[in-house]
Amino acid sequence: MTHYDAIVIGGGHNGLVTAAYLARANKSVLVLERRPHVGGAAVTEEIFPGFKFSMFSYVVSLLRPEIIRDLELPRHGLHILPLESTVTPMENGDYLAAWGDHDETRRELYRHSPRDAEAYDEYGRLMHFMAQAVKPILTKSASGIIGTFLGPRSPGTAYVLLHHYMGELDGVFRAWGFAKGGTGAVSEAIASAGRSFGAEIRCDAGVSKVLVRNGRATGVVLENGDELHAKTVVSSLDPRRTFLQLLESDQLPSDFVSDIKRFKFRGSSGKVNLALDALPSFTCMPGVGRQHRGAFSISPSLEYVERAYDDAKYGEFSRRPYMDIVFPSMIDPGMAPPGKHVMSIFVQYAPYNLNGGWTDAKREAFGDAVVNTVESFAPGFTSHILHRQVITPLDIERITGLSEGNIFAGELALHQLFFLRPAPGWAKFATPVRGFYQCGSGTHPGGGIMGASGRLAAMRILKDGT
Repeated sequence: MTHYDAIVIGGGHNGLVTAAYLARANKSVLVLERRPHVGGAAVTEEIFPGFKFSMFSYVVSLLRPEIIRDLELPRHGLHILPLESTVTPMENGDYLAAWGDHDETRRELYRHSPRDAEAYDEYGRLMHFMAQAVKPILTKSASGIIGTFLGPRSPGTAYVLLHHYMGELDGVFRAWGFAKGGTGAVSEAIASAGRSFGAEIRCDAGVSKVLVRNGRATGVVLENGDELHAKTVVSSLDPRRTFLQLLESDQLPSDFVSDIKRFKFRGSSGKVNLALDALPSFTCMPGVGRQHRGAFSISPSLEYVERAYDDAKYGEFSRRPYMDIVFPSMIDPGMAPPGKHVMSIFVQYAPYNLNGGWTDAKREAFGDAVVNTVESFAPGFTSHILHRQVITPLDIERITGLSEGNIFAGELALHQLFFLRPAPGWAKFATPVRGFYQCGSGTHPGGGIMGASGRLAAMRILKDGT
C-alpha cells in the first residue's frame, strides 16, 4: 500500500504551491483534483472552438515574487504580459484613464480636476506606504468592492482596495498583468514545477472524506471508495468544505464548528466570456487602439456602483452592473483565431442568494443585462458577438467547488482577515485535527492568484516536521 508524506486535497493554485514546496523539501506528495485538470478557479479553457478563456479569474497581479523565484516558474512556462491601462467610460461620453506612465495619468487627472491631480502624488505615496506596511504580513505566519458583498461606501472595503493595490509582479508595484495562455498557464507552470520536484498529481480524483484515527489525520477516502494514506493531509478547499464536509462534526471542537458555520462567503461576482468577430468601439474613446490592450472599468461614478449594489441588497442581480473588461487576445493573440477576439467581463453584483434562486432563464437575463450595459457605452458592440458564456456564482460553486461562488474562498471582510481567517486561533494553517492542515484562500492572507496561503502552509508543515 502506497503511503505518502503528504496528500494535498484540491489542485487549485494554492494546493499546487503547497505541493511544490513540500516536494522541493524531498517529501513524497500526492495532489488529488476532482476535475479533469488542475487550476481550480485559475484555469484556461477552450469554451468555443479556437477561443480560449480564463474562465473565472482574469488577471494576475498578486502572485508572490518569492514563489516565482523559488519554483523557477518562468522556466516552467510562466510569462506575464502587462496590462498597462484602465479606461473608465463616463455616462456623459467622456472618460478617465489611468496609464502605465505616471505623468500621463497625472495629466489625465488634471484634465478633469487640477485639485485631484495635485493630490495624486500624495495618494500614490500614501497607498505605497500602507501597502509596504501590510506587505510583510503576506509573507509571514476599488477594487475595494471586488469579490465582496459590499457597496463602495461600506466599511471595510478600503482593505480590499489595498489588497489589490499590493499587486506586484517581480517585486515592483505596477499594473495588473495577464498570463500568456490565460490564468490556467499560471496553474500549469506551478504544477510543472511541482512535478519537477517529484510531486504526483492525479486528476478526476475527488476526495469524499479525510480519515481520522485517534484525533489524527491518516489519509483520505476518494469518491470511488479508494483509501489513500499519508502522514500529513492538507486541504486547499474553502473552510466550509474543509471542515464541514471532509470531516465529521464530532471530530472538531464545537466552538470551532460554530465559528466555521459563521464564516461568510456571500458570492457576489459573475463572469461573461464573449467570442467576437471584431473589437468594440467605445463612445468615450472611439476606434481600436492601445486602450484595448488594457482594461475598461464600467464604474463611471460612486453613485453608479452604489445603485448596482442596491439591486443586490434586495436579492437581484444588478441591472447596470460594475464591470472590469479585458480583451486577452489583444495582449496574447493565441487566445483567439486570427482576426477574432475574446472579451472577458468580470461582473458585480450577482448575488449567490438570488430571489427565487438561479435558473437558466435568470442566467441568460443576467447575461443580457451585462451585454446591454456594455452596448450603452459601445454602440454596435452586440452585433460582433459570435458566442457567449454566462457564469453565475452558483455555476462557480458547481464547477470549482467554491462555496457560494465566492472567488476569495470567503469574504475579505475585516472580521475574516489576518488572525481571524478562517477562525480565531486557527489562522496559522494547522487545524484542531493533528496532521491535518489548510492551505486555501480561506486562510491568511486571502484570495487572488497569490499563492501566499499555499507557501505559508508548506512552511508551517515543514516547521512542524509532520
